Amino acid sequence: NIGFIGLGNMGSGMAMNLLQYCQNSEDELIVLDINETALNNLVGKGALNGKSVSNLCAQCDVLFTSLPSSKEINLLAFGEKGILESLKIGATWFETSTNELSEWQKVIDSAPSHLTLVDSPVSGGTEGAIAGTLVAFLGGDESVLIKFQSLLGAIASSVIRMGPTGSGYVTKLA
Repeated sequence: NIGFIGLGNMGSGMAMNLLQYCQNSEDELIVLDINETALNNLVGKGALNGKSVSNLCAQCDVLFTSLPSSKEINLLAFGEKGILESLKIGATWFETSTNELSEWQKVIDSAPSHLTLVDSPVSGGTEGAIAGTLVAFLGGDESVLIKFQSLLGAIASSVIRMGPTGSGYVTKLA
């Protein structure tokens, strides 16, 4: 199961492409957003409503987030029933927002060792998100890029591993 939190301008396009990917595979897309219209749009097309962060994360092997800033990322990541506490053992989290490296490092430092966190900021604008032609800058292990290459290809026409954790944000913010 694939989860997606954050169905704004960028997230809705990425989530729609992931939904098409899921409909062509044996995966389910579970989505969540505070904007009911955006949420209902994807649910109406076949995605499942995650209902809450903890409920969505408990079902996901892979999570994508696309959020406005590090403030929202941290609000969802930390605390009881947050992402770090609720993601399934062995899950991978792709954080596609443009985040501050120091704030992402706090998330990484607090993450349980059974989770894989990948900073994966994207470039290409709303049009690229809709078309699935984004460029994704990954900060993480090469093995993660290889394992999820086809999944990442659903949202980005170019997926580039920039180096270890944090490298994706450094590249995007440079």
